Amino acid sequence: MGARRRADRGCDQRCKTQGGTHHRHRHDDASPFGKRGVARRKGSAFQRRDGDLHHARFSLQARRCSHDQFSFAALDALHARERLCGCRNHAARLCACDRAPLSLLLLRRCELTFSQSRADGMNGFSFSIAARDKAARTGEIKTPRGNIRTPAFMPVGTAATVKAMYPGDVAALGADIVLANTYHLMLRPGAERVAKLGGLHRFMNWPRPILTDSGGFQVMSLANLRKVSESGVLFRSHIDGEAHELSPERAIEIQNLLGADIVMQLDECVALPATDEVAEKAMRLSLRWAERCQKAFGRPNDRALFAIVQGGAAEDLRIESAKSLAAMDFHGYAIGGLAVGEPQEIMLRVIDAVEPHLPSHRPRYLMGVGTPDDIIKSVERGIDMFDCVMPTRAGRHGLAFTRFGKVNLRNARHAEDNRPLDERSTCLAARDWSRAYLHHLVKAGEILGMMMLTAINLSYYQELMATLRAAIAASRLDEAIAEIREDWARGDA
Repeated sequence: MGARRRADRGCDQRCKTQGGTHHRHRHDDASPFGKRGVARRKGSAFQRRDGDLHHARFSLQARRCSHDQFSFAALDALHARERLCGCRNHAARLCACDRAPLSLLLLRRCELTFSQSRADGMNGFSFSIAARDKAARTGEIKTPRGNIRTPAFMPVGTAATVKAMYPGDVAALGADIVLANTYHLMLRPGAERVAKLGGLHRFMNWPRPILTDSGGFQVMSLANLRKVSESGVLFRSHIDGEAHELSPERAIEIQNLLGADIVMQLDECVALPATDEVAEKAMRLSLRWAERCQKAFGRPNDRALFAIVQGGAAEDLRIESAKSLAAMDFHGYAIGGLAVGEPQEIMLRVIDAVEPHLPSHRPRYLMGVGTPDDIIKSVERGIDMFDCVMPTRAGRHGLAFTRFGKVNLRNARHAEDNRPLDERSTCLAARDWSRAYLHHLVKAGEILGMMMLTAINLSYYQELMATLRAAIAASRLDEAIAEIREDWARGDA
């Protein structure tokens, strides 16, 4: 022990004699202004790369202060030859006292493995089916940040927030997972910034699993002046018109920086109706992008990568896409390119065509589909996961989802109605306030009205999913669906 202490003191002494004072600062870029009265070469501090703050992580030496640490590996992998030892044309090495030097790249890999295992427990990702009722199934997706009961509805948190809701309230209503939007977050505040702030879970204070879409749908639907090529999508931001390029590799990188638990491949989503030629071209490009996404993603055991089946309304293209993706062995499979205005009949026909060709031991995700009737019919066909902005968007515009169907609180008939929306609801807003009060909030444009109706709608969706899960487990799905439809038929009168 004494020898080790002498070695540590010797190392400290060398720091003082070989390069000046050993400043124990986590960020040691020189000041661009210098000390008062001391001349300095103009711009010397600005010639180094951007010195944005980084999170301290793996300690370099035992018994040193916490400032002597590496920054987050995911942020600085491209700058492995810089930082601690300055720029050089080879991978730098770190000399710890009198011991042999170690490669920083080796330490970087060790740090990444260490930090992931410490933060996530390395519990892995898995999917199990607990019960079936015909094609419908109920089960659980296991992730390091918690388990997801299926069938599951994921509230949409486009810009790292489920609009008009506190994260804790979203969880309290029964959501096991939320969805965040890669396109919006890459533009504002930026994936690198979110990573520097500790990742999306810490950023939005949501400890449970997060699924991030790849940004492909938003690029196709929101961005102007987009150009699709083999390498990716070149587009201009809808915010400020700045040019961006989203490749399969960059889509995976962004989602990894955000810290998503379930990552989606980049795909080309075509608007329906589309010709078979257009749909086939997009489908084949999406298949090639899926391979590139899989290579970029690697094989981490604490996160999952989902593929996306494309092919428009053409059943043969959808089947080919599903078979090809199944052969690549992804963690899960999504059906994309629907919920874009096509009739429900087309959506159900696509599901019926695709479902037999998807691996039964993997979760199935129907992207963007979200009316209660769509969900029920899709669960009957073996779909496990759903997302949609409908319940939150409707809540902000005065529309409530209840077990009696949709209720428009803008209508004058509610102005003097002292009844609650649903006295049996688990949501306080639906049970403890009158329709007259909710009508008043909506007509007055009060923010509280948006919050209460959003909570009511998300609560209804989660109650619907819980009902379907319990019915499948009890082998009485048909009866449960019949009861739900009876309530809808009875109406709100």
